[in-house]
Amino acid sequence: MEKNKTAVFLCRPHQFKLNEETAIDNRLQKSLDLSLSEINQNALLEFDQLVEKIRSKIETIVFQDTPDPETPDSIFPNNWFSTENNEITLYPMKAANRRKERKDDALSLIQRHLPHHSINDLTQYEKKDTFLEGTGVLVFDHTNKIIYCALSERADEQLAKLRSKQLGYDLFCFNTKDQDGSPIYHTNVMMAVLKVCVVYCEEVIASSSEQIDFEKKIKSSNKIPLKVTPLQMLNFCCNIIQVNNYVLMSSKAYSSFSSEQLDLIKENGEIIHSPLDTIETLGGGGCRCMLTELFQTK
Repeated sequence: MEKNKTAVFLCRPHQFKLNEETAIDNRLQKSLDLSLSEINQNALLEFDQLVEKIRSKIETIVFQDTPDPETPDSIFPNNWFSTENNEITLYPMKAANRRKERKDDALSLIQRHLPHHSINDLTQYEKKDTFLEGTGVLVFDHTNKIIYCALSERADEQLAKLRSKQLGYDLFCFNTKDQDGSPIYHTNVMMAVLKVCVVYCEEVIASSSEQIDFEKKIKSSNKIPLKVTPLQMLNFCCNIIQVNNYVLMSSKAYSSFSSEQLDLIKENGEIIHSPLDTIETLGGGGCRCMLTELFQTK
């Protein structure tokens, strides 16, 4: 394992289950005809298999979630914090029960790994019902200093502007709609920025003019547009992440790409995939949502 490379933080759940509070506007969440014990057995197996596959290649920090307070979505820590510019930024969350994921023990573990990072706390905006759910809604192109943000109830435009100003990044906001006309709940379920290409579902971008502007933005950053279908998006083909020289995704996403698409993705780095069916179905989030990058101090 190379030194000074990006590490990843994951949260091993205490009890994973369908979060009724987030299911209101997360249309990727679906119930399963399984008992709670079966759900947890499956989810923990999927989690541990993923960690086992990446740990030998990427430095991996795992926090074991605690039973109190109850946090059914703790397996998706990328929504409550991110690390950039020697800061740990804490984000305002829409669902009240998700705010409990910001546990002191988890933050302490992150700070032990990043001892020189300061805290940038944006959680006070929750009192104003204004939300910005981390790298779920902010998709970073760190090479070109661009933030992509699909606007929704979980992604406030003014807060996104504040975050881009803090970082000195160019903000590109756009609107999305699913087959029912509702906004896509998180940007990272419809796009991913890799080293060579940007994977995205053009058909859920709300207007043809925004679709044109989106593709222009990608090309201006010297990346290749890799478009996927809405079905591929629903199979989590956009919920993938580049960490160092690896591209991480679920096995469902991997099997949903065409061979030509996979050839282009492999130009970004080695693909690592692992089955996450239970987590994706109940949680409405996939591999990218489970990982938060820990960028080292520069």
